[in-house]
Amino acid sequence: MSKSYVLGKNKTRFEMTEFPQLLSDEKIGILYQGDIESTLLALVAKKIYGIDRVVFMLITSEKVLSYKENEDKLNILKTTFQQGVERLQGVHTLEINDSLFKKNQSMTAIVKKILLDRYQGKLKFVLSGHNKIHEDSMAFLKSCGWDQGKVTDDKLKPILEKNADKYPELYKHVFIQNSKIFGVSRNVGFEQIEEDFYTNVRPFRNLMQYEIIDLFEELGFLSDLYKTSSCDVDIGNCGICSGCVRRMSAFKNSSITDLTKYTVN
Repeated sequence: MSKSYVLGKNKTRFEMTEFPQLLSDEKIGILYQGDIESTLLALVAKKIYGIDRVVFMLITSEKVLSYKENEDKLNILKTTFQQGVERLQGVHTLEINDSLFKKNQSMTAIVKKILLDRYQGKLKFVLSGHNKIHEDSMAFLKSCGWDQGKVTDDKLKPILEKNADKYPELYKHVFIQNSKIFGVSRNVGFEQIEEDFYTNVRPFRNLMQYEIIDLFEELGFLSDLYKTSSCDVDIGNCGICSGCVRRMSAFKNSSITDLTKYTVN
């Protein structure tokens, strides 16, 4: 692997130093869902550190993800996770669920304690697939005062529309792709989301999803790209849900042909 890559139409630079260095006896965790971002994280981590030092982590907390009202979605997530880990020949897995939490406790603090107890302080970093959309969402919410309660949810889209020039990719994500602003949740407070967000290492924080797709080819992982799942409603990729629509759009903006097998043509 090279140390630096220039990606996409925006010529965005990506440095491999975004992945942290480990001591010989340390492991690294990955928030893994089998999607485009987390799969590439896993592939790079496997290459750099060796698969025996990679811990695949799955968070299924009802508090955070509201799976209590959608058991099918939870089962899809778990199946996608299991299939992806098997495909990548993963050795270590860790599921974080509600049974590990107590009322009003910080999820980030609990996860840190679990990792400390289980790995004796030898799991130093947790990688997440948050990309530029997530970064822009956090910046936007802070800039308009939403995080301090100065703006109500119904005012966010009009404010974003007025600031389309400042957040062009986020604007397209929300209005053109009919997606949500990251961090706005009915199930968990912004302070918790912010703490978790900045605790994790985010190698792709400067990249759009279409640039991450290009990075698959640059790193020699193109065949693995088509095995990823972006679907909201099924295992694999249905081709019509919001997640799949965003996937198709990302491929169109990348330099890579979309050979994904969509179940609905």
